Amino acid sequence: MQSLRWTLGVIAVVVGGGWLAVAALGRGFRSSFGASAVGPFTQLGPALVMGLALASVVAPHNRVLLHTTAVVLAAACVGLIFVLRESTFVGVAGLLYCAAWFLFYAKAL
Repeated sequence: MQSLRWTLGVIAVVVGGGWLAVAALGRGFRSSFGASAVGPFTQLGPALVMGLALASVVAPHNRVLLHTTAVVLAAACVGLIFVLRESTFVGVAGLLYCAAWFLFYAKAL
């Protein structure tokens, strides 16, 4: 259980931080090439979901946080199924993370 918490936490930090870095750097490149801007949900949504997953892994005793994260990750799984059409790797990696988190969720309850 402890190794699963660490694995989920490290992945959440790396992916969430990487997503924010790419969003910040991409904004400059996008404007320099004259491309249209990306909405705030697309830029901040995945980082917020990973932050929520990280918070639930850090504080597994908080049941409200666990249940809220479960609902958000269930919605993310639906979105990831649509992502599978565009990028198989990203969709599968996201679904595997969600599956690992739901395993943690089942053990934490």
